[in-house]
Amino acid sequence: MPSKKSIIIIVGLAAAVAAGFAWKDRQPKAADAGPERAGKGDSRPTPVTALIVAKRDIPMRHEFSGTVVSANQVDLRAQVAGTVAAIKVAEGASVAKGDLLVVLDDRADAAMLQKLDAQIARTRAQLADAQRALNRSRELVAQGFVSKSATDTAESNASALTAALAADQAALAAARVESGYRRIVAPMSGRVGAIAVRPGSLVQPSGAPLLTLTQFNPIEVSFSVPERLLSQLITARQADAVEVRLSVAGKPMAGKLSFVDTTVDAASGAIKAKATFANPQDLLWPGAQLQVEVTLGTLKDAIAVPAQAVMNGPNGSFVYQIGDDASAKPLPVRLLRLGEGLAVVEGISPGTKVVVEGGPNLRPGAKVQEAKPGDGPAGKSERKHKKADA
Repeated sequence: MPSKKSIIIIVGLAAAVAAGFAWKDRQPKAADAGPERAGKGDSRPTPVTALIVAKRDIPMRHEFSGTVVSANQVDLRAQVAGTVAAIKVAEGASVAKGDLLVVLDDRADAAMLQKLDAQIARTRAQLADAQRALNRSRELVAQGFVSKSATDTAESNASALTAALAADQAALAAARVESGYRRIVAPMSGRVGAIAVRPGSLVQPSGAPLLTLTQFNPIEVSFSVPERLLSQLITARQADAVEVRLSVAGKPMAGKLSFVDTTVDAASGAIKAKATFANPQDLLWPGAQLQVEVTLGTLKDAIAVPAQAVMNGPNGSFVYQIGDDASAKPLPVRLLRLGEGLAVVEGISPGTKVVVEGGPNLRPGAKVQEAKPGDGPAGKSERKHKKADA
């Protein structure tokens, strides 16, 4: 029978053998050991997308917040006191220049016109009689039957009636003007606002407006341009190279710069400007807020790359240039303009190949593998998310 000491030795040897097998199982197999585990680092090239830089013309577009304003708005008031006889237009209706809008009671004016017509007819008859008397007097003077003083009296009478006829005619013209004030017509084409009177209302020249007429076509859009763009705005305007565009209800509209203020607002640091737009379908309404795209000329022969190609480092902006050995090299650039997904830069020569997608994964000197646009890291990540969502 084994002793107690022998049993302890046998158990210890069995535990040591079991521990040895367990340690062996935890060691990686030679076939599975990669470069990282071997301590050599990952030497696989980084997938990127790239493009060859070329010169191009870049429109200098800017977006501003705009407000639609009417080019002309008129408050129509009564020019004479009277009672509203009829309203010939509905609220919100579109009218043309010369259309009748409101009629005031003109019965008194009509009677005055008839009276003046009759007075003119009477004066004309009297003048005709005076002319005949003058002619007879001249014949008698020529024959020596009457003295010259009789002719002078006839001439004076005829002259007085001629002046009276002229005065009557002037009074008739004034009465017609006065009567015309009782027919209020549209001084321009536009849209009628709220009507403040109704038939039977008594109106006065000093009273409130009868209605407001607002011009819709053409119409203006007001916007503010930052002071830093003032020189570009002036230069482009002098060259007639300013383009103003906007979109309403999915329909693009092009306008023309019509006004630039004479003073920069000290509080906002901006200068006011206006553009005129044709508005035949009344798509633009006064007071509406919208975005205005203003092009201040074109930057000729500029170097532009996608905005994601430009990165920021400790020493400023740079892009990754791909060399002939397919390695990435940082290339310092100066950012001139950023907008619409493009960065206009200095420091890159035409024909240079730069990284567009995949730059954040690179280090100076890293090897790259070009992929088609959309197949780079960004594209793969997007497809991965789409697959996960599905």
